[in-house]
Amino acid sequence: MSTLVRLKSESEAAAKPASDSPEGLKALREIWALAVEEGRAQQEAITAELRENLASPAAENERLEVTAMAASNRVAELQEAMSRTEKVSTQTRAEQEPELAQA
Repeated sequence: MSTLVRLKSESEAAAKPASDSPEGLKALREIWALAVEEGRAQQEAITAELRENLASPAAENERLEVTAMAASNRVAELQEAMSRTEKVSTQTRAEQEPELAQA
């Protein structure tokens, strides 16, 4: 009978969930906090690297925008000059046509 009582008590002891010790919980919280902090540090490093990598293309973009604006302004100037030239050419042709017809 004592064997049955002993086996029963061992079985009941094995079935009980182990309770967490305060030291274990404290250690787990410390490790968890360290892991969270390490994750944040890694994210900050990645973010800083991405910002650094973005700075160069942003500067190039600004430079190209200035170049594009200058080219656009030059196109407008040339179109205006062409329009004036066509107008003068049309006027000259109109003035010269009667003289050419008489010759």
